[in-house]
Amino acid sequence: MYEISEAEIDDLVKNVEKKIEKKVIDWDYDSRQKLFKFKVRVECGSYPLRLIGTYNPRTGNYSFTLLLKDKRIRGLDIGKMKLHRNLDGTLIRGNHKHKWKDDSGSKYAYVPDDIDFSSIEKTFKGFLKECNIEFDGKFRKPIIQKGLL
Repeated sequence: MYEISEAEIDDLVKNVEKKIEKKVIDWDYDSRQKLFKFKVRVECGSYPLRLIGTYNPRTGNYSFTLLLKDKRIRGLDIGKMKLHRNLDGTLIRGNHKHKWKDDSGSKYAYVPDDIDFSSIEKTFKGFLKECNIEFDGKFRKPIIQKGLL
């Protein structure tokens, strides 16, 4: 595990330049998990950052996760039936963001009010903006082929 504090993570997310060099983000279908996924490296000096997306074609739920090595430092879970319970017992229904905290790791979540959820593309752009990640390429939404499910 990569040891870094909540304050250092907040500084990394808000103030350090980050960029996805990949020109096109495409989704791959994982037939075992029955999910579409993508994984891209996020350039950020010596920090080992990756951005992962998942999309469940059966439910329409999707998520974007920013990882520092294997630690989820930011996450965004989208779906009407998504449920999350914080360690203090607070239940969140529907769309929610995860933020790394020293006392609870990535288990802390809250309801966002600053991201456009009208399309997966707009949600992706909003997540990148929040994480201060530059991306000049093309983001393709998952393409569901007949007979895949």
